[in-house]
Amino acid sequence: PRAELIAVTDADCVPDRDWIAAGVRRFAADASLERLGGAIEVTLPEPPTIAALVDAARFLDQERMVAMGFAISANFWVRRGAFLAAGGFNPELRPNAQEDAELGRVMSARNSPIAYAPDVRVAHPARATVRALAQKGYRLGRAHATLRRHARVGGVWLRPYFLRRKAFVPIGSWRRIGRLHARGIHPTRWQRARMVAVETACISCAHVIGDLVGTARMGVPQAPRGRPAKR
Repeated sequence: PRAELIAVTDADCVPDRDWIAAGVRRFAADASLERLGGAIEVTLPEPPTIAALVDAARFLDQERMVAMGFAISANFWVRRGAFLAAGGFNPELRPNAQEDAELGRVMSARNSPIAYAPDVRVAHPARATVRALAQKGYRLGRAHATLRRHARVGGVWLRPYFLRRKAFVPIGSWRRIGRLHARGIHPTRWQRARMVAVETACISCAHVIGDLVGTARMGVPQAPRGRPAKR
């Protein structure tokens, strides 16, 4: 393909009707912009389950991710030239192995400009069951082991989950409860307590177990440190 812009979303996302037009406008307005992370609205079932509340509070916070230097691929835009210059998505990372975070680190090391675009929106359904949330947590843990082996740029972000003290503390959804408040959702104290319990089992423990399993099966070495080579 020869298009100037590449736009990426997930199979379970529903873009706004003006998604493409809104993204194109943002790049047309800023010639220096190379990457864009659009807003991701996590849609909740009615009534929302505890698992869905945890998912909506903790995950897919695109604004936060862009501030860290990358965009979640559920709503990711990039200029084709910058994408190819960075080597594109890492072919050594299987789908769902944090390939978006890895590419973001590579492009940030190249000082590639990125911006958050709240007007370029997609909707993503929350994981509504404990089972689905635990599967996600475990998958992310396994992916982290794969990432350590094949990442093109190193850093503390690659530390194993099982060596991080904070990985055992379920504070993600508690700290980011403001994301729910901004939507007019105010969990009760009992609901918050249940959110902590679900996050502990389905995210914190699942991350650690997944990383341990992935590491044991792969014999993961440390990724090389330093900046990726320019192409």
